[in-house]
Amino acid sequence: MPAGGPPSQNRKMGDKHENPPTTGGITRRSTFTTIFDRFDESRWLPWALACICAIISGLTVAPKWHNSTYAAHDSLLGTPAEGDIKAQRDVSVVDEGMTATHRAQAVADVARVYDLDLGLGSLATLRLRSAMAAARKAWSEAQATEENAQEQAAHEALGRALRLDISSELSDVLAGSEYGKPTEDLLSRALADLMMRPLVASRGALEEDRERGLVIQHVPDSGNRPLTRSITDILEVGESELILRNDLSQSVPSLPQEQRVLFARFLAGLTEANLTPNRAETELSREAAEMDVKAVTISIKKC
Repeated sequence: MPAGGPPSQNRKMGDKHENPPTTGGITRRSTFTTIFDRFDESRWLPWALACICAIISGLTVAPKWHNSTYAAHDSLLGTPAEGDIKAQRDVSVVDEGMTATHRAQAVADVARVYDLDLGLGSLATLRLRSAMAAARKAWSEAQATEENAQEQAAHEALGRALRLDISSELSDVLAGSEYGKPTEDLLSRALADLMMRPLVASRGALEEDRERGLVIQHVPDSGNRPLTRSITDILEVGESELILRNDLSQSVPSLPQEQRVLFARFLAGLTEANLTPNRAETELSREAAEMDVKAVTISIKKC
């Protein structure tokens, strides 16, 4: 029997130490334990793991986001969408077509601007007064001659100054007052009042302004705000004789009808159109109206 004890005991001892741990195995186990303990004790481990998860999620989800985008071009309008498009937030999209329609309508509704030239009335009355002064001077210079010579000289002087054909009937009436200042004042006042009103050669040129009217501003600026007037408020130069006749009957009721007719016909020959379109001002008004129209938007709610 071998020394050191019975065989059974020796076998048990052999079984217990049959595969004893090697030096390398003990070293690896202790190294893993040390690293785990360090990670377990570390405070930044959760944050590191969270960052790693975020990076992995981003790499996984990003292709899906890329695949959910769709081409956008005007040529695709009216074509079926590639899929359901969901808004991630509330979005307002400009409706360019409707906005353009509203702005075009605003521009179309702007009335054209016209200049009422008040200076023409002043020039017309100045021309009349100068002609009457020339006629009085010719009357005075012809006093030493026959009476018919006086009347003829004044008649010719008035015609030359105004470059008009003066009727013999009007000449007789003016000669009766010796072309005096009271007659001059009466005629000048009637002419000035008429030339303060808008006059055109023909209202036919204003036909396109019938619906929206027209804006009249004074030139030079009188301080009054521009007024929107109807086409029916505009006078034609050809109507001036009738208007003057009515004005004289109201302002000078004592004036004989025959003289009112002669004076009205005479002054009508001195009137001219004083209303002209102001294209630059009209364009500025249209641009302002277009800018005042806000863009029409379509609201898309978040799905």
